Amino acid sequence: MKKRIVRSLIISLVLGAILFAIVFYKQSYEVVLPKLVCQDCNVILITMTNLRYDHMSSNGYFRPTTPNLDKLAKESLVFDNAFAHSSWTLPEGISIYTGLYPYEHGIMNRYDGSKLSANIPTLVDILNSNGYKTAAFTGGFDYKEEFGLTSRFSYNKKCVKEPKVYYQNTQNGQKQKVIDEIIEYGEFDCTIPGVLSWLQTNQHSKFFLHVQGFDAHCPFSEKGGYLYDKNYRGTIDYTSCLWTFDRSKPVIQNGKTFYPVYSTKTGTASAVLLGERDIFHMIALYDEAIKFADEKIGLFLREVRDIGL
Repeated sequence: MKKRIVRSLIISLVLGAILFAIVFYKQSYEVVLPKLVCQDCNVILITMTNLRYDHMSSNGYFRPTTPNLDKLAKESLVFDNAFAHSSWTLPEGISIYTGLYPYEHGIMNRYDGSKLSANIPTLVDILNSNGYKTAAFTGGFDYKEEFGLTSRFSYNKKCVKEPKVYYQNTQNGQKQKVIDEIIEYGEFDCTIPGVLSWLQTNQHSKFFLHVQGFDAHCPFSEKGGYLYDKNYRGTIDYTSCLWTFDRSKPVIQNGKTFYPVYSTKTGTASAVLLGERDIFHMIALYDEAIKFADEKIGLFLREVRDIGL
């Protein structure tokens, strides 16, 4: 779902990167920026996996998906010309922390036993050696310790989702109960409470925090379209991920156009056909997921300010 990528594929409070840029600018051009440079600053990195740049309301999107991030952007230094190292989370996350391209650090497969070499330093290692408390609160999956990144934090908490119950429409217009057992993709409603609890204990230390959520990652069905598309009457199962790694060639049935995709529940054994109305609904579900994630991030930012950090 990634097209144009800003803030390195994610929405980030990357104060460390900003500080490096400011210090370089100050040294090169002798510009004094005392309000923007601080010794031993705390750093909070927020990453929302699978957030599209062009679906943020601050970038002109037609739905008000990100009011809290829009407000943050007005107070921030925003990078509009940023590019991701990769199109998916695992190699990108490693690249953010190492400054290496994926082909250099070698972590490009979840299932072949790849692990970041202990000889490759990361930002976490540098901060650990300079007296920072480092803590990661992630949704697991591509941030599992076995990949060799989050294991380097002095504190690491992996959140997973509880199985959820959804209701989907059947062909006769009835509601069918579905239990979603996808628990790998932990979201902000799991990671943020842990971060706030950690901050209460460690707010007087200098720290680096990474809080991450898979809220904008498929399956896009948390609220079922109640916000942006209440009138959908289709029967597509959105509680699974619907995917394709190539352009979906249209199929014509009864004069209507459909696009074949695959489901995580059925694999490539059979294709799911999406009509234009189904695609519209899936986009609405995706935007809805962004909206609710933005609310959680807004709550987190307010709590951080209330603590006085």
